[in-house]
Amino acid sequence: MDGQQEKSTALVTRGETALTAGAEKELGYWGKNAHRLTVLSRILLLLLVAFVLVFTLVNYRAFSPLSLYYFGQDIKGLPAQVGGEELPLYYDYGGEAAAVVAYRGGACVASPTHVKIYATDGELLLSLAHARAMKAPRAVVSRDYLIVYDFGSTDFLVFNAHDLLHEGKTDAPILGVGLSDAGCFSLITAGEGALSAVELYDAGFRRTHSFGRAAATVAAPLSGDGRTLALVGATRTGAQVDFISFGESEARAGVTLAGFPLAAAFTTNGVLTVLTTEGLYTVTSMGKTLAATDFAGGVPLAYDISAQGAVVSLQTDSLTGATTVIAVGARGRERMRAHFAEAVTAVALGDTLVFALSGETASLLSLRNGEVAETKKIPAGWRGITATDRHSARIIYPAMALPLTEN
Repeated sequence: MDGQQEKSTALVTRGETALTAGAEKELGYWGKNAHRLTVLSRILLLLLVAFVLVFTLVNYRAFSPLSLYYFGQDIKGLPAQVGGEELPLYYDYGGEAAAVVAYRGGACVASPTHVKIYATDGELLLSLAHARAMKAPRAVVSRDYLIVYDFGSTDFLVFNAHDLLHEGKTDAPILGVGLSDAGCFSLITAGEGALSAVELYDAGFRRTHSFGRAAATVAAPLSGDGRTLALVGATRTGAQVDFISFGESEARAGVTLAGFPLAAAFTTNGVLTVLTTEGLYTVTSMGKTLAATDFAGGVPLAYDISAQGAVVSLQTDSLTGATTVIAVGARGRERMRAHFAEAVTAVALGDTLVFALSGETASLLSLRNGEVAETKKIPAGWRGITATDRHSARIIYPAMALPLTEN
């Protein structure tokens, strides 16, 4: 009996072995590759899980309940943004002293008594009354953040699209603000024992450095990632630009440019565009000049600096008001030049178009060749213009923003 059982067991074992061998044989080339890919996908999945855990631990602040709430609010507002920039946007009139700026597809109205933020479709996202009235409200925006300050006073407010994040006060009057996409910001103030001063704040609203300046500081822009601060000041020899790494107290590089500085902004994290009375300059954060556009006596009337580059309107004839509009790329290469018989007093730079306003006429210029692609009649009383996407812009009025789109 035992012998028969052992024989049966042996037959079963040999049978199973034969079946297994047959199955392995049937796998063949493609079967073996499929098995290898299965093992590899499991390893990659484990690595992904490990990466997510490490990223969450390192950037734990980005996953706070409040930040997740803001993320949810942004997602909730996405449907309103689809096509919304092609429709008129209406908002409350804030008075003659109010500052109106485009913000996240909508608008911010900073009046002496209130700050109101509107979504793309005109929905009021936030309304805040000032604890103390502002005499000269100003507003500065980045991709996600907004700073409202009282020019010549000491009060400033930091917002996102949904909440007041911080309320601050400086020791000296505020003369200008620089704001990065990362949330770091700079405040230009009147100096104590210096001609001017610049206060640098991190994304947690802590003041990290204060720089006394021997020059009158005109602009203190930050790169988008917040890692580089540029201090642009007026000296007897021209525009002095110093680059400082965030967290450092000494400049790592500097350059002097011709003319009195009027404005400056980063086009990329390592490239700064500076507008002076004599030219448009593009320099790296290591102090190297990449390009320079000489104005040849032309007087700047309007400008716009963005990630796409810069555009400036120059008055070339003070008697007739004739102007020349020049656009350059993010690294300073000239992209187009167009001439107008009348004064162009507002410009905006898009991806493929330049938008120019002159009186009650809006011109859409091709960045490819500078030719006028289209002209439109617009109502008088506008305050400015801002590009919204590749083919459209919004003309800012005291109580509305009208779309300007290529047909």
